[in-house]
Amino acid sequence: ATAPHPVSNHTFTKALGKVLHRPTIFPIPLFLLRLLFAQAACVLTDSKEVYPKALQEAGFNFDYPHIDAALRDILRSEDN
Repeated sequence: ATAPHPVSNHTFTKALGKVLHRPTIFPIPLFLLRLLFAQAACVLTDSKEVYPKALQEAGFNFDYPHIDAALRDILRSEDN
């Protein structure tokens, strides 16, 4: 299952940097990902927009529909 608002890797990285109060200036170069992960690098770089259509139609209430709140909660949980 996914949240109802998918994000790109770039958006995720920016949100994570914001929550961690860290700069996200330099993305990982694609050639480095390909060097490290070969063909599996496409899992990290290709866009996959997945929506929880069945859950939404069933009226499911997402605790964290947006990435910022989800990351804040995850990282706060790890501090405890």
